Amino acid sequence: MENSAETVLEPIILNPTSAETTKSEKGKTPRFRTLRLMLAGWLLGNLILGSIIGLLTIYFIASTGLVRVPVLTNLMFKTPAKVETNADSLKSAQKKADQIASLAAGQSIPEITFTEAEINALLTENFEKTKTDIINPHLTLDSNNFVFTGNLSSTSAPIKVKGTINVDSGVFKLDILKTTFGQQTLPPLLTNNVIYTAFAKVGFDLQNTPIPARQVDLQVGQIILHDVTQVQ
Repeated sequence: MENSAETVLEPIILNPTSAETTKSEKGKTPRFRTLRLMLAGWLLGNLILGSIIGLLTIYFIASTGLVRVPVLTNLMFKTPAKVETNADSLKSAQKKADQIASLAAGQSIPEITFTEAEINALLTENFEKTKTDIINPHLTLDSNNFVFTGNLSSTSAPIKVKGTINVDSGVFKLDILKTTFGQQTLPPLLTNNVIYTAFAKVGFDLQNTPIPARQVDLQVGQIILHDVTQVQ
């Protein structure tokens, strides 16, 4: 009886490795938790960065006016007042154009001057009739340089184009040097298509328009044609 009272009962362990495994997992838990938190932070950070880049890209595109972006376009650009054609300047320009067109072979006119106002009247009339992507066109002449302004019809964004005018072998050539669309200055390579297409619709090729004259003087506010004949 005394021996049975002194006997110490040992716990029965069905799986002797389970206790050790539990201790091991407890030791690893903080490390795994840290890794999960780091991964979650990395994913969240990239998600936020991607969202910021996406929003900035959308804002930049909207600010050029080349693409209509809901809400942003209306906030950035207001509908401009319509520029009316100057009737007197248009009548004068058309009369001079008709004079040139009526010349027979061998006939010539010593000199014809087209003023800036006459040129802009023709531009406004023709751009409006053909419904180009540009409205309110206006050309400013300064010797061999020009500045063309207007608005994009789809977004009302203002545009400004600077360049040079050259006359080579009886052909007008306009070289675009700088373009501003909306709020952004863009490389001409990105915007030339819009400008060239608009002018082509009204019958003017910026790189290859024949001149009905043997000599041309480009001055501030006017173009003077000397020895005017019909374009062959």
